[in-house]
Amino acid sequence: MNEIDIEMAGGLTKPGMLRALPGSALWTALRLRSAMSAAKVPVLTASPPTITVPGATNPYGGSETFFHAPDVRDRCFTFLRGSWAEFNVGGTRYMGPGAVVTYSPSLTTGGSAPLWSFMCDAPDLAITFRSPSSGVRILIDGEFAHEGGLAIGEGSGAPWHIRIEHGSRKPRLYEIYANGNFYVRGIRCASALDRVWPAPQTYDDLRGVIIGDSFTEGGANGLPEDLWGYGFGASLPYHLGTRDLRASGSGATGYLADALGTRYNAFQRLGDLTSANPHFALLPLGTNDNEAVMSAEQQVSDYLDLAQAALPNCLFFVFSKFANSFPSSYDTSSQYRDGQRAACAGRKRVWYTDTVGYTQAGPNYQQTAWVTGGGTVYAPNGVGNADLAVGRPAPYTPDSTHPNEWGHQQVYAPRMAAAVRDGLDQMIAQDLLV
Repeated sequence: MNEIDIEMAGGLTKPGMLRALPGSALWTALRLRSAMSAAKVPVLTASPPTITVPGATNPYGGSETFFHAPDVRDRCFTFLRGSWAEFNVGGTRYMGPGAVVTYSPSLTTGGSAPLWSFMCDAPDLAITFRSPSSGVRILIDGEFAHEGGLAIGEGSGAPWHIRIEHGSRKPRLYEIYANGNFYVRGIRCASALDRVWPAPQTYDDLRGVIIGDSFTEGGANGLPEDLWGYGFGASLPYHLGTRDLRASGSGATGYLADALGTRYNAFQRLGDLTSANPHFALLPLGTNDNEAVMSAEQQVSDYLDLAQAALPNCLFFVFSKFANSFPSSYDTSSQYRDGQRAACAGRKRVWYTDTVGYTQAGPNYQQTAWVTGGGTVYAPNGVGNADLAVGRPAPYTPDSTHPNEWGHQQVYAPRMAAAVRDGLDQMIAQDLLV
C-alpha cells in the first residue's frame, strides 16, 4: 500500500486533505485504527492437537524432512518483534532475536516475547529450538493449542523438540511465543510431502514499542500457569491488530529517574525506542518512581523532547502510573500525574491517559480508574476488580502488586487498547497529527 484513502478510512474533519503519505503521523493513525477494527484476541482451541512435551529426542529418528531456519529463513518462516539473526551455539546453527534491549543491569537478553510464525500443511511435525530456561506458547490458526505454557528446562543446551500431531493434512498457521532467549532451529516433518511456507504478516507495516516495567512483561504469573504469562505486553498486539509490538523493560525498570541508581531508567533505555524506529510508542512512565524523585512534569517533558526529536512522525501514548501505590501517598501520586499531564498537554502526536483519575481533557472529565478496590486479599465479592486482578493465591499470583492473568487480559490489555483508540480519534479531531 502506497497511500491511504482517508475517506475509506472513516473520513476527516479537515476539508481539502484527501491522502496521507506512508509513514506520516496521519498515515499511522488511520492504519492503526483500521488494524484495531479487525483485531481478534485468541482463545483456547476446542479441538487441540496431540502435543508431546518438550524433549531432546528427535521424534522421527533422522528420517524426516527438515526445514532448517538459518538456511530457509524468509522462504519458510516469518520473524516479528525485533530483528532476528543467525547464531552458532555449540556448532549448531539457529535463528534468534538479534536486537538487544535493556531490561536491568543484570539482564540484557534480546527481544520481548519473540514471535516466530509459519504456515505448514503437515499432519505430523516437530518444532526444533533451543531455550536455556523459558517456556513456549503455540497458537494454531489464531487459537491457543494448549492450556498454559510448555515449560522448558533443557539444561544441556542441545536442540529440543515439541511434536504436534493433528491426524489430518491441511494448511495451518502456527505462531510461537517464547522468552528473549528462544532460538529457532527449524521444523521437522514426518513426510517428504509436507510443506512449510511464510505466514502472512497482518498489518506488518505497523511497528510499535512499549517502554515499560514488570507490569508490561512479567508480572505475578509464572509462564506455565496461564495462557500468556508475560503481562499485557504479550496480548496487547492482538488488541491493537498488529503483531510487531516490542517491549523494553522488565522488573522494576519503570523509572523516569531512578532515585536508587541501580536500575536502567527510561532515559537510559531511550535507545531501545529510537533504534526500532516505531510508528507508535506506548509509554507507561514512572511506575516505580516515588515521591523522592524530582518533578514529573520536567522529566516527562525532557523525555518527550528527546524522543520526538529522534522520531518526528511517531505517535506517543503516555500513561500514568497504574495504581496509587506508587508513590505511596495519594496526594503525591495526584501531583505526579498532574505533572505528567501538563508535560503532554498541547504537544503534537502525543496523548495522555490517566489510568487512575481523569484524562487529558481535564478534571471535569472523569474517567473510571482502571483498578479499583484494595486487591490485597482474594475476595470474589470485594469492592473492586483489584480483588480479582491481583492478590489471589498462587499460582494465580504470589504478590499483591502485579496483575495476574485475569488482570492482564480483562483490565490492562483491553483498556490500554481502548485508550490508544480514543487517543487516535482525539488526535485526529484536535489536529494533533500535523
